[in-house]
Amino acid sequence: MNLLLPILVFALPRFIWSIITRTIPYGAPFDLTNKNITFLISHPDDEVMFFGPSLALLTIPEFNNTVSIVSLSSGNSEGLGATRKIELARSAWYFAIPPSRLFVVENEEDFPDSMEAAWDPKLISDVLGDIPAISNTDAIVTFDSQGVSAHTNHIATGKGASLYVQEHSDVGLWKLETVSIYRKYLMFFDAFISYYAVPWVRKVHEQIYDSEWAAKYDLLKHIPEPTAEPVRASIISRQVQFTQAKSAMIKAHESQMKWYRHGWVIFSRYMIVNDLIKEN
Repeated sequence: MNLLLPILVFALPRFIWSIITRTIPYGAPFDLTNKNITFLISHPDDEVMFFGPSLALLTIPEFNNTVSIVSLSSGNSEGLGATRKIELARSAWYFAIPPSRLFVVENEEDFPDSMEAAWDPKLISDVLGDIPAISNTDAIVTFDSQGVSAHTNHIATGKGASLYVQEHSDVGLWKLETVSIYRKYLMFFDAFISYYAVPWVRKVHEQIYDSEWAAKYDLLKHIPEPTAEPVRASIISRQVQFTQAKSAMIKAHESQMKWYRHGWVIFSRYMIVNDLIKEN
């Protein structure tokens, strides 16, 4: 009886996780292999707090990618910019990304680390053109229009990437999908929702909209028209990749490990599940 609680707390979740992931394929999207790929983030630690599953997957040697990280700020809101640059390099080490493929934009006047600061997307686009990792990249992975946490810096980063790609149409653009607060802290359970439930709901929506009885009973005015299915990649980390991202967050980004971030590492679906939406 004394062993039951530890088993339930530690072993059962891992068992459920392994069962879920056995039914979900694990691999890189077809056009994110044999590529130069740049993760465009706003601050050091974004690369693992939000993009850990994608980073762990796309740096697997068999996919033959050259991965770089570009951060638009050093994260100097608490005067720790120099420390956080070092921490970014330590984090990248866990993914076998050398310092030569890390770029931190140090322009606090235009890109201050702040929830209130509105970065100019056009200026971001212009700056990206001067960064070697971007000028040689085949694809950019960054935030979507909601920025995961509605952080203004994240949102501007995604908009800046979109503007850049408008002028460089040969560059692919993948954005990390923001999910509702109800899904954000579901840990690995959200893998089931992401891979199975979301496509199923979309399919049912389309079938209802196209059904004869929807037109017959004048229901179409109450049902939104289905939008075109975006190209998406659902990336579900296995326990090995989660441990990789967790180690990078906890051991490399020590200055950022406030008490609540330990909760993020344990409960956030973004440490395990990424849905990338192809914009270009």
